[in-house]
Order: sequence, then structure tokens, then C-alpha cells
Amino acid sequence: MSKKNLFFSLVIVLGLLFTGCKKDETPGSNGTTSLTNSTLTGAIESYPSGAKDSLYAIVSDTATKVGFVGHTVLSATGSFSLPLESPSSNFLQKAEIDVAFVGTISDRTALISINPIQLIIIKNETPVYEIMRANFTTIENSSNVNAAYSIFVYSNKPLTVNGSSTLDFSDFGGALILTEKDNFTLKSGWNELVYKVETMTTTATSASITMTLTNNIPSDLKWRFFADNLMQNSPKQIGVRATQQKMNFRTPIIFGGRK
Repeated sequence: MSKKNLFFSLVIVLGLLFTGCKKDETPGSNGTTSLTNSTLTGAIESYPSGAKDSLYAIVSDTATKVGFVGHTVLSATGSFSLPLESPSSNFLQKAEIDVAFVGTISDRTALISINPIQLIIIKNETPVYEIMRANFTTIENSSNVNAAYSIFVYSNKPLTVNGSSTLDFSDFGGALILTEKDNFTLKSGWNELVYKVETMTTTATSASITMTLTNNIPSDLKWRFFADNLMQNSPKQIGVRATQQKMNFRTPIIFGGRK
């Protein structure tokens, strides 16, 4: 197995992939949030002309529950305005990070999303795509250095997190070290954060990766859709196992991606 394939395999298994009201001044990070209050808006790039599908916002916990926090109909050109409801307590957890975390959490009593929302397009009661706001066009490119994508998470209180975690996933059949650097604030309600690959190093038998989770939104993020072959036959029958696989695929440590 090539070094890159080894890394991709480990990333997928381990779940490495995955409002800011503050504008970042760093060049290349001057994008704006797609959230206004609790409404998510955007336009999907290269959306099939004439299609008219439904868009669902899905939340999940760490066990067996899946819920819906939003639904709208896409325009023929792929634009949407999706009001998001507050998730029930079943889909929230205290803002406590893995024991490997070193840093500060402003309020550990705050309740935050167990997992980011997942955005699924439903056509004729069949899930056909997952959409993400990302700067890559294929999942294979999502682990490249500088690959970035938005996650949408909820908090019931204002919260600031600043620190890092380093986790060793060597027990999954190969040596993999993940370092995640967190520097973000959440307001009460829904928030947009960006998860970005900063560095990646591989050898024949190991890989190490550094990810950042911040409020900085790169200007090159676009709404894109990805074929979703893991889902079941209807929005009410979405397989929990499949949903968890997809959610873990791009979940930071603080939001469900803990070891």
C-alpha cells in the first residue's frame, strides 16, 4: 500500500475529516460566514440544471439517535435558505474535551453539538448527495495540506476554546498521530467553524497530521455536493451506522471525534 493510500485509509477509519462573526485579517482567510442568525444560505456549485430537491439538516449523537433540525427545497439552480432549529438535549454534550487537551475552555457547563450537522439532498425520498462548504472537489483531496471545510455546530452559551490535543491512533493497524489546534469562539445558537489540514507527514508505516479548528473562513470555500452511497432509502430511514460513519469522517475532537 502506498504512503498516501495508507494515510487515506487511516483517516477514513479514524474520522479525521470533517461564526464566526469575527473577520480574520490574514490574507486568504477573508471569507464570510454562510449563517445569518440561525439561517444557513448558499448556492451549490455546478448544481444539475432543472433539479428541484429537498435539503435536510441532520444531527446525531454518539449512539443510535438521528434527528432533523431543518428542511427546505433547493431552487433549480441549487441556491437555498435553510432555517435551523435548536437541537434537543439528546444531541448536545458538555464542552469537555479529551484528556489529551491542553488549554482553556471558558465555560465547561456549556452544551455543544455532539456532532456537526450533516446536510443531505433528498430526491424522490432517496438521499442522493451530501453537501459541504469546502475548498476541495473530491473526498480524496480532503486530506491534502490546506484542505478546509466548514462545520456547523450549536452552543447554548457563548464559549471560547483555545488549546490543542495530540492523539495516538496506532491501535488501528498503523501509526497515526493527530494533533488538533483549537482556537475559536461560539455564540449562543448555531455557528460556522472551519476545520483545516495544516501539515501532513507520512512514511511507509506511519502518518502524522496537524488540523486547526478556528473561526477563520477562507475565501475559497464553496458549497459542493458529494455522492452519498452510505445512506438508506428515505429520510426517515437513514441508517444510523452510515450516518455515524459520515459524521465521524469529518468530526473534530471536540465535536464527537474523540478517541
